[in-house]
Amino acid sequence: MSLIGLVLCVFVVIAALATVDVGAVVIGRTRAQTAADLAALAAVTPYPVLPSGAAGAPASGAPPVTPRPNPDLPPANGLGSPLERAARVAAANGGQVMSCTCGPLETTIAVAVRVPLVPLGTSVQVRAYARAVLRQAVGPPGHVARAGIDGASQ
Repeated sequence: MSLIGLVLCVFVVIAALATVDVGAVVIGRTRAQTAADLAALAAVTPYPVLPSGAAGAPASGAPPVTPRPNPDLPPANGLGSPLERAARVAAANGGQVMSCTCGPLETTIAVAVRVPLVPLGTSVQVRAYARAVLRQAVGPPGHVARAGIDGASQ
């Protein structure tokens, strides 16, 4: 009878450890997805044009700061290339960029997060993928499109 009780206790402990590990992996997957989503958004976020007089803005008479969509060009305003921005945001969220197709209008990114497991102190790598698209404005500046009826005769 005591052997059955011992086996039952061992089974309950193993089941509890497995449950903790599954929970850790689920939380790690959520963290990885959050890091991937935010990193993809950071990569396609356009460079801000600073108003004159602001810190880092060009002096009056100097040419205005223009966005640099080409990642091979030097960064504008010290913000870094789209890949650098994505890597910083992913790292701030506990992730590491594994791959990135970083363009000025579209980014597809893979981010990995290490998740420690309880029983043996090992860790697993959980990956998440995200895609962000920055749509260009349609129509002349100041034009506001009405949903579904823009350009249609009334």
